Amino acid sequence: MAKHKTQQPSKSSYWKSLFNQNPKLVRIRSNSALREQWERDHPGQHFDQSWSQSLSNVKSSLRHKHKKGGKAKTMAADHAGPTAADLRQAAMEKLENAVDQCLWSARQLDAPGLDRAIKHLHAARNEIVWKSVRKGV
Repeated sequence: MAKHKTQQPSKSSYWKSLFNQNPKLVRIRSNSALREQWERDHPGQHFDQSWSQSLSNVKSSLRHKHKKGGKAKTMAADHAGPTAADLRQAAMEKLENAVDQCLWSARQLDAPGLDRAIKHLHAARNEIVWKSVRKGV
């Protein structure tokens, strides 16, 4: 059964308005200052578990929204230049290409004694690829 709308604003709307007034509060780990603000705004009321949960949910959703990166974040990243991850990715690709070249050369020689070296080069190339993909370098 659906709930009837009340005249009171929701718990989450209180926290959202507070964070809209001061966005830096989202990054603060402790909720004690936010709880004190709530107690000043709601004298005589008890800060119960539902208020605490509402605060945590709103804070988490705002953090998550900012992590995904909005337009402002992506525009700033475009003008910032290459990041350490971009430079590391380029270095890993260069290393992968060098091992590929060695592997190709070893296979072209087709010398009977290079079987172990070819296996090692192939394993090294696979390791480089897996590390690049896994860490999202």
